[in-house]
Amino acid sequence: MQREEWKIIQSLDALDDLLYGSYGLLKLHPKIKFIWRNHQFSADALGYELTRNFYLKKLEPGSPFNKPYFKQQLAELDAGHGMTYFDQIVEIIRSHGNIQLFLV
Repeated sequence: MQREEWKIIQSLDALDDLLYGSYGLLKLHPKIKFIWRNHQFSADALGYELTRNFYLKKLEPGSPFNKPYFKQQLAELDAGHGMTYFDQIVEIIRSHGNIQLFLV
């Protein structure tokens, strides 16, 4: 999304909100073709290791996050059937019917 500036901070909720199209360039275009070039690079960078570290941070003593939820997510990831951060991003994008995602 050219000319959009935003950051994912604590969750992917900001990405999901952005894709609803209530502001920015998406507001002007009801149908979007999202071409994710070099997606394998992103899949590797946002894969198992990053996701596992993300969950471990959520489980640190004193963190305000839902620890049972993140323990479950970590267990599923370690068992080989949990979603990586990349998988979660792809799922969010695909949940928006007005967006066609192409992984190239």
